Amino acid sequence: PLLVGGKLYVIATRGGEIQCLDARNGMQVYREKIDSVAACWASPWAVGDRICILDEKGVTHIIKAGDKPEVVMRNRLNDKFWPSVAISSDAYIFKGSRKLICVGK
Repeated sequence: PLLVGGKLYVIATRGGEIQCLDARNGMQVYREKIDSVAACWASPWAVGDRICILDEKGVTHIIKAGDKPEVVMRNRLNDKFWPSVAISSDAYIFKGSRKLICVGK
């Protein structure tokens, strides 16, 4: 689960489903399937009001946080990914099945 702006986001490991709950009262805001999302084993992370979901095929799906899921961008890395992303102040480290990839300054 990921807490952003008073909402709790839960990503299904399979099927591309995202569920959003109001963190104050636990009420469901939405539960929807996001197209083209493969299995997700890594934990999601947030950058401002964006939720980042890395699937096992190396695609990071970037979704705007809020009352309705809106995919704003997708980025692809050429490998398979299961671990969560390591985040520092100026870089993201992705551990793939064949490579270690650092994205940042």
